[in-house]
Amino acid sequence: VCVSSQVGCAVGCVFCATGTLPAQRNLSASEIIEQVLLARIEAHQRERHLRNVVFMGMGEPLHNTQSTLDAIDQLTDEACFGLGARYITLSTAGVPSGMRQAVMRFPRLRIALSLHSPFTETRRRLMPRAFHDLEELRDTIRFLNQLQKQQPVWIELVLLDGINDSTADAEALATFSDGLAVHIN
Repeated sequence: VCVSSQVGCAVGCVFCATGTLPAQRNLSASEIIEQVLLARIEAHQRERHLRNVVFMGMGEPLHNTQSTLDAIDQLTDEACFGLGARYITLSTAGVPSGMRQAVMRFPRLRIALSLHSPFTETRRRLMPRAFHDLEELRDTIRFLNQLQKQQPVWIELVLLDGINDSTADAEALATFSDGLAVHIN
C-alpha cells in the first residue's frame, strides 16, 4: 500500500500532480496508520495479504518526520501490524537529517531518494523546493550505507524526454553513484 504523510506537498515537483497542491497540513501518525488499516481490510476481503508499505503518496514524509516515524513504530510493532522494517519504504526528496534519523531508529528501513537528476540545475528545475545539495545527499547515502551494510538506498528517477534522459545524465548518475550502495529505479 502506498500511503500519504501530508495533505499537499511543499517540494513542488513539476512532474507530480501533488506538486501543484500547496502544503496544507501534516497527517498524524494515526491518520497514516488508518490508510494502512483500510488497505489491509481491503486486501483481506480479496483474500490477499498486505506485505509492503511505501511512503510515496502525497507529501514529503520527512517534512513530517515525527508522525512518519511514529507510524513506522506502529507498523513494525508485533502487537499492531508486525511488519518487518525491510518491508517498508520511505521515499524522500532528500532530507538528510530525517533520512539519518529514520535509519538510526529503523536500521532495516528501505530509503528511496527521489533524485530525478544528478545535475543541480536540472534537479532544482524539476524539484524547486528540494533544498539539499547533491554532495550532502551523497554523504547521507554513504552514512546510511555504513549503518545498513547489505541494504542499498534506492535512487528514484522519473525520466523526462529531453530533460533528464541523455547519455550525459546517465554518465553523471553513474558518477554520483560511484562508491555508494544504491539501486537505481
